[in-house]
Amino acid sequence: MNRVALAALIAVACSSSSAPRQQALEHQALEHLSLHIGPGAIVPGEKSSFDLTLQNEGDRPLSLCMIDSGVSIWMRMPSTGQMVPVQMFGTTTDTACPRRISIPAHEVQIFHQEPVFPKDWVGSAAEITVGALVRVTLATNHNSMGDPATTIRTEGRFHVAGS
Repeated sequence: MNRVALAALIAVACSSSSAPRQQALEHQALEHLSLHIGPGAIVPGEKSSFDLTLQNEGDRPLSLCMIDSGVSIWMRMPSTGQMVPVQMFGTTTDTACPRRISIPAHEVQIFHQEPVFPKDWVGSAAEITVGALVRVTLATNHNSMGDPATTIRTEGRFHVAGS
């Protein structure tokens, strides 16, 4: 085997063997993300104010690609116990990374949202379970159509104003 062919073979072997290790490191970095919701009170039929906090609990800064254009909010229907969407955010196919954000180590990114919880969905409940989710990849994997996203979820119980 000549030297050029040997060098090419070594280069291919080295580059392909590093891919699984790189994916493992990226997955490990995303494990240090957490999502928190609150404080907030639900005002049926009106805008309710919530802060959603995406926290980087790791020791390294993260450059992220949000697959959707925001943090989606869900509520548990008091009558059925089923989770239903209240405020949804989608993705776009005309760009590789719909929304890029950076979160320094041990810092947060806050998303302020004002969803409207329909009166007939809330009914006479005194408290409602509200959930939130965000889908992200590391910005190095910013192809929203091909790379698997990590979905981060949270939920909490919130008082219904006027109940």
